[in-house]
Amino acid sequence: MSSLNDIRIPVRIGPIGTACPDSHVLVASEMAGFGARPAGHMSGCACCMPRGALARSLSRLFLARVRGEMAFFREVLLVTEQDRNIVEDELKADVLVAARFYVVP
Repeated sequence: MSSLNDIRIPVRIGPIGTACPDSHVLVASEMAGFGARPAGHMSGCACCMPRGALARSLSRLFLARVRGEMAFFREVLLVTEQDRNIVEDELKADVLVAARFYVVP
């Protein structure tokens, strides 16, 4: 859960028509392997767990934003048919992405 002091970037799930002027739209159907459960150690070892499609896409997006390689955005609008829990699980499974992004309730 985020607070008013949360500096992470919010990820809002919704239809493409709900994008704000300062949103970056990320379409899940364009991410190969999105929603697939990555295989890894049974214990969930974060050091060798393969990154999911959402984690890879958000990481590339974050780096491009920081480097100034794209227009600044205040939120990510994720357009997906996937269940919200799958999105949250994939985001939380990657330590770096969870430190940079959170799913808006």
